Amino acid sequence: MTKVKRYDVESSIMRAYFLRYGYIALIFTSALVVYISGINKYFFLVPIGITITMSVHLIISAYFEMDHFICAFQNSHHSVMDPTVKYSKFELKKMKRDYYGIALIFIIFSLALILVLFEVILW
Repeated sequence: MTKVKRYDVESSIMRAYFLRYGYIALIFTSALVVYISGINKYFFLVPIGITITMSVHLIISAYFEMDHFICAFQNSHHSVMDPTVKYSKFELKKMKRDYYGIALIFIIFSLALILVLFEVILW
């Protein structure tokens, strides 16, 4: 069994926190800055782009079973984040299904916002 470096574990945990909380804070902060500054409404494409980037990051990290994906899933289930834990194929399939669903919801939401932004759909 290979020994995992402490730095690798800590960096996986930091990336997991960013995956769970950092993207959301970045999206809301950028949307708030655009809203408060009153600049052109098309600058709302920045938070929409961040949302799509987050969705793609979720899909890629779930597909390749990256360490920070495992830690983010552990954090969402209130357990200790440890990237060295090995899961069965059934548990990994469940994790992937959850994160694919979250990414799909964010992509659909982003596309709907783009349509509203360009006044294709009027609510």
